[in-house]
Amino acid sequence: MNFEVFLSSLDTTLIMVNNRTTVAVVPPDSVLAIQNQLSFQIKASAEPHLSRLVLNYLLDNGEGGSDTLFAMIGESGVLLVDDDDGGYHNVEKYYTNILDHQQVDYLRWDHHNLGSPPREMITHFPLIIWFCEWAFPSLTPEDRSALEYYLDNGGSLFISGQDIGWDLADPTGIENSQYSESSLHFYENYLRSIYMSDLSLSSRVFGQPGTIGQELVFEIYQPGIPVNFQFPDWIEPGEGASGCFRYENDKGAGVEFKGDSKVLNLGFGFEAMDGSRYDDPARISKVRLEFMRRLLNEYGPISREPIKDREFAPEPVIFQANISPLVKNINQISLFFKTDSMEDYQESLMIDYGNNAYQVEVDFNQYRGDVYYYFSLITPYYQFNSPAGSSENPFVFSIGQDLVPPVILHNSLRDIINQTTNRKAAIYVEDNMKVDTTSVILFYFTGTIKDSVKMVLRNENWYEAFIPPVCAFGDSLVYYFSARDIANPPNHVISEQYTYKVGKEDFEHGTGFWIADSNSWKLDDLECYSPDYSISTFPGQAYQNGQNVSLYLRNGLKRNKLQNCFLGFRTKYWIENNKDFGYIEVSSNGGIDWQTIHPLVTGEQENWILMNCELDSFYSETDDTLLLRFRLQTDSSQSKPMAGWFIDNIEIQQGSPVGITFNGQNFSKIETFKVLPNVPNPFNATTRITYFVETPGIIAIAHFKSGNRYQAIRGVHFPMGRKG
Repeated sequence: MNFEVFLSSLDTTLIMVNNRTTVAVVPPDSVLAIQNQLSFQIKASAEPHLSRLVLNYLLDNGEGGSDTLFAMIGESGVLLVDDDDGGYHNVEKYYTNILDHQQVDYLRWDHHNLGSPPREMITHFPLIIWFCEWAFPSLTPEDRSALEYYLDNGGSLFISGQDIGWDLADPTGIENSQYSESSLHFYENYLRSIYMSDLSLSSRVFGQPGTIGQELVFEIYQPGIPVNFQFPDWIEPGEGASGCFRYENDKGAGVEFKGDSKVLNLGFGFEAMDGSRYDDPARISKVRLEFMRRLLNEYGPISREPIKDREFAPEPVIFQANISPLVKNINQISLFFKTDSMEDYQESLMIDYGNNAYQVEVDFNQYRGDVYYYFSLITPYYQFNSPAGSSENPFVFSIGQDLVPPVILHNSLRDIINQTTNRKAAIYVEDNMKVDTTSVILFYFTGTIKDSVKMVLRNENWYEAFIPPVCAFGDSLVYYFSARDIANPPNHVISEQYTYKVGKEDFEHGTGFWIADSNSWKLDDLECYSPDYSISTFPGQAYQNGQNVSLYLRNGLKRNKLQNCFLGFRTKYWIENNKDFGYIEVSSNGGIDWQTIHPLVTGEQENWILMNCELDSFYSETDDTLLLRFRLQTDSSQSKPMAGWFIDNIEIQQGSPVGITFNGQNFSKIETFKVLPNVPNPFNATTRITYFVETPGIIAIAHFKSGNRYQAIRGVHFPMGRKG
């Protein structure tokens, strides 16, 4: 029986040349090789695209069938991998509309229909934009293998999606059985990222100085998905990488790496930038547009060495373009430039200086004014201009008197519960010409102290200095920066003023100042006095029986700063009444002995209340420290599941508290409870414990040994005053 094979396509850019052949006598269940090649031609006007071909076969008896093939027609500077199918919402239009708006040619690979792109194919593309939206699996083993090969050969990758880290690097992300040593290795060594959490608990994002995100600030929302399914990842930079975006709560949102390859990995989707649930992909978001412009300029086929402004140009100006190692068969690279006096751009061919660098020199000796320029790369398959938009949005530098001051960028220091050492303040300073590195100064002052310190250049554009621990508890420190450039006369800039308070903890930026016993005392986003976090004993679950778990302030409080101070915090709790207890405790001998500074916390308190604890009695002129901890101790049973202890907005302040609310009872009069250090200490048979109560009440004394209740004196009514 004869077997006829023929090739067809509806692609009008293809011309079929030899598209039909016949094979005589085909045995059943056989594999046959077609001797006559099937061929087609590509029209010279064809744009880069994937062409759909149909391979048809027909038997003499009329039976037959077909199979679909895809062929890559030409090349492009950008490969767009559409890997969102399986998610809630197809998001490719958010990418294609922005690229089309910037007149950038690209080839789109439909992962859902075509599977993983072959690794040999993707090395034809200097930049890959790969988007996963909320689809699973985010990157298959075949995808990762192809991308490893691509990055090992010097490619540039931008990848985004709200659950890539959870899928590849979280042991609990087992829904798609993706997590493995291999997937973790890829995430950390190729995406250059450290996965921290599936949920950042923040929707506001800040670009970081000196990175692709510099000065970009935006809200994120994954379009088409309900608010309860918004899961932006918390990710931090791995070895050699930088954090380019951070959430408002200081958690990492994006990582970029620039080395032999380039990688930009976001913990959320590009489409989520400046997004909303019903966001229209046709809307050209200014944030997404600017981000994509920067991406194409820094990660695309051409990147540049920026040219600084200058007061004079006695020597020719050197323009340099760096070409991706994946760009092959270069026809030419050109510089297009013009000045204010030119009507049209002039073209200068650039010279290959090796190591993928191209240069050309242009003489502007007698010129004063702005110079506009862009680069153009031409290969047999495509033309790519940088910047995107070329002549309508060129690069620019100026020749003439410098009137532009430096720019100072700074991530403000947060409030701090306890400053015991010098605190680093870092700034990013850039200038259109050059910063005078000796001029960068940090100024700071409190109500009683005013001082300044010269900042040190640590690496390109980054300066740092240290603020000493000069604040008393409850005080605020105000600081600002100044710098000047090397112009004649120099341009001077003074930054805005920043403030942080000492003695304040709201848990909005993590638990870095605290140490918790294992598996307890973690951030809680379900119950908080001030958004978005508190800290609780066992978030999201009932506390466990037989526990003795503590939350310690990492560094002790300097006792010579405790004069007239008190500790205040907001709290609510569900602790089995008179069986399980919460303790607020301090130690003045390095944690050997602890004493309570507040009545024990027990019972149920559904609303947030204020608790205050006096610290003045622990004041000492010496330089030793007072340790602080919150501790929950539970017995072997619970009558019903109890949520535990929640704490928020801790403050150490000077003066007297305005009132205490405890166990649901409000006291309009200040109620102070003091326990003084026992004397003697250490002791043999006996020791004296002195305490003070401002109002009459029932007093119970408990003695603990190694954290466990050892001895107790039953509650007895005492009048007000000092007792022992």
